[in-house]
Amino acid sequence: MTVVSSNNGTTYYVYPAGNMIEYPGGRVVASTRMGMGSSTSILALFRSKDYYIVDAIELSAEAIVDDVIKFTKSAK
Repeated sequence: MTVVSSNNGTTYYVYPAGNMIEYPGGRVVASTRMGMGSSTSILALFRSKDYYIVDAIELSAEAIVDDVIKFTKSAK
């Protein structure tokens, strides 16, 4: 995770990686890595301290799922 602060606010970046594991066997058959960020706003005054970190993690998780679906053509 990286935190970037400026006069305009703070942005929290996360860089999670995901692997799709073959079962049975345990072989990695696909992998991905995302870099997503979430920036503070005036609403930060009313949100929990970890809101923007959790938001960046959730955005990254959704992007990883979208990537896996796209490349495996498993959308329903």
